[in-house]
Amino acid sequence: MRMKIMQGGRKSFILILSLAICLTSGFTAMAEETAAEEEVNMSYVGYLDAALDATALMTAKAITDDIYLSEGDGGWDFRTVPFASPQLALLFFPTQEQQEQISHAFGSNSVTVIKPMADAVNSQFSADYAKLAEELYTEGSFNYTAADGIAKAIILLFYDRHISITMIDSTQDIPQYGAEFLMSDATVLPTVDESYLPQRLSEMGLTGDFNQVFYDPGQMDAIFEEQGYQSNVSSVIEAITASDDTYLQMAKELLNGPAYEHNTYISADELANGYSISHAEEYSNKFDLIKAVRDLNEQAMGDVDGWTWNGVSITAEPYSGKIPTETEDFAYQPDKKILVVTHEEGDEGGEISYSIESILPTENFPTTPEEADQIIYIDTFWDYSDTNNGIKIYDSKSTIALYDAKTMEKIGDIGSAFKTLSGFVMVSGGSYYAPVNWTDIKEQIKDWIGAGEAETEE
Repeated sequence: MRMKIMQGGRKSFILILSLAICLTSGFTAMAEETAAEEEVNMSYVGYLDAALDATALMTAKAITDDIYLSEGDGGWDFRTVPFASPQLALLFFPTQEQQEQISHAFGSNSVTVIKPMADAVNSQFSADYAKLAEELYTEGSFNYTAADGIAKAIILLFYDRHISITMIDSTQDIPQYGAEFLMSDATVLPTVDESYLPQRLSEMGLTGDFNQVFYDPGQMDAIFEEQGYQSNVSSVIEAITASDDTYLQMAKELLNGPAYEHNTYISADELANGYSISHAEEYSNKFDLIKAVRDLNEQAMGDVDGWTWNGVSITAEPYSGKIPTETEDFAYQPDKKILVVTHEEGDEGGEISYSIESILPTENFPTTPEEADQIIYIDTFWDYSDTNNGIKIYDSKSTIALYDAKTMEKIGDIGSAFKTLSGFVMVSGGSYYAPVNWTDIKEQIKDWIGAGEAETEE
């Protein structure tokens, strides 16, 4: 669905927008949330997380459905909202009396009240924007921790040309949310501080104490840096890996935007793996899938500092070819079709490792396993090394060798990898078998390829 609407420019709607937002929300500063605090209050991180994720989902939907508004200078493109880089945040916690006032004004006490709220604001400035914003409305549930004693929260995230408004209802076992975009532009940002909304709420006649938290850019950066690991982002990763368009436009922002860049759950490798899982059935074979994922990542991540292609995790499958029994010397050859086969002690056959295959140059990919000229054979066994607290420790040892795929004669040794018990590990039973050191195996194969390419260039 393509929704593009052209209209004449509009001028200076921001002051009206400010008042309209006040009418729908209601915000003032909590005493403990003052600029004088040395440490940022982390009690409300869950609300920020939910609002950020909801904004990401709306942006992904805008890209998928090609929803944008071209109006005035620059337009309002929902597809390019920097969802992970809000410049300001306002969190409002309405009292029971204020919730009733909002419900009376907009006909709902659930998270769906965001729809008439946003429409009341947006329709004052652009009926077209209001219509498209409603198309992007999203609701659902997020498993984030709510602050004690707060039943409902409304979160505003300020971007250059949009405001994301999200309501969180924490009265249920799993908090519910509803979110939509509000029309804005960069002139709003300089006018927003702790006193901005309370003053206007009073002018609008909203009664009672106004409980608000205001986060400036520095405070938000401190929050995002401190919280680090955050596993509740699977819905965002699914949205970003849903299509080539969403991946190309959103992956870099997810990795580099301050809201997610310190999240150790998110990485370029995680995104590549997510895409391969979502789109595996679209390709006739896994070699084509690897090529597609690699090409997409090189387009999306090519100018990201420090990014390098590190392969992709793809499920292995049984290998029906011969398993080498003999061993004999060699260098990497870019014109050869290479298949990667793994074997572990005790297994009768091997497996084609597409995860290791994916780090090879694409010109080495065979169309089918039978087309391979050479086989990189990774053979792993476990060797007893010690007994620790009554637990027998077995080290994993892997050899990496190159074979002729037709004769299964050994061409040469690429290297070996080793792993033993390290740090604190929970063990069930009387033995511990160290995992295969796939990281070292990948690095040795990459070094072998690099050395061969350098020798060829000479």
